[in-house]
Amino acid sequence: MLSIGINKAIEASNPDLAIYLAGADLFENDKFGRLALTKQGLSERDGMIFEFCRNAVLPIAVTIAGGYARDVEDTVEIHFQTVKNLVYMLNHKYNDKPFHTSGCKNTY
Repeated sequence: MLSIGINKAIEASNPDLAIYLAGADLFENDKFGRLALTKQGLSERDGMIFEFCRNAVLPIAVTIAGGYARDVEDTVEIHFQTVKNLVYMLNHKYNDKPFHTSGCKNTY
């Protein structure tokens, strides 16, 4: 579903910049979120967004937001993984292989 929405949004808007609000409130142990994604699922979401932007040659501004996990360390880990995924993507920007979060060591 996410990939379909991203493709449609990029095609319909012809954007000059993507602003990605990498919210952690989708986490399964979040007090307020209702989507119940795992940490791995959130990491994969980040990778998908980064890869779509890279393939569209679209600059991306990333902000972290939300995250009201019962254990604050979960929120910190989620946000840190987003940063690690972005750094991985930037370091592999000119590699012919597509960006995948599987290349970034997950600390969960």
